[in-house]
Amino acid sequence: MLPLTAYRHFGLISFLILLVGLAFVIIKWPHGRRMTFSQHVAMQKSSTYYYIILFSIVLPLLLLFFIYWFTPIFHLPIWFNVFVTIAAIAQYICTIIPEIDGWKAKYHRILAGISGIFLIPPLVILLSSHYISDTSKIIILLGLFCMITVVFTLIAGKAKQYEPSYIHQSAYYCAFFIPILAANYL
Repeated sequence: MLPLTAYRHFGLISFLILLVGLAFVIIKWPHGRRMTFSQHVAMQKSSTYYYIILFSIVLPLLLLFFIYWFTPIFHLPIWFNVFVTIAAIAQYICTIIPEIDGWKAKYHRILAGISGIFLIPPLVILLSSHYISDTSKIIILLGLFCMITVVFTLIAGKAKQYEPSYIHQSAYYCAFFIPILAANYL
């Protein structure tokens, strides 16, 4: 086992790997702005394998960061880890199930939705910590506002057959990661 402080930077490392990895998806397999990252990679076996490898690296690093550093250092309740673990597991399973027609698309979207929704409670829990700065709390509130705005935009757009895109996903996940990183480093 690594010393506790070694885990401190795993969150930033996982975010940077994910950022570069997803940018690579858009550059390598461009299919337009109206598609999700998953739809971009579902077109070919090689891109699907790439996506699985990307999340096989990012998610364990992220969970190690949360479980061994973030939760203990900010004295967060176990529920924080429960929510991020469920989000990570759902994300990983939906990564394995490509978003192609039929039952795969249905289950992929359900799992992606579970993963995304389960990222909201950890930010709410983080707000209750007395060990983070006031600046971080403001950033967390802004992140929550952005995440909830994306959710309601997608719900409202569903009635108009409006589909999520990688831009929505990028905004949503940045709205989660930036507050986490702010709390960790500010």
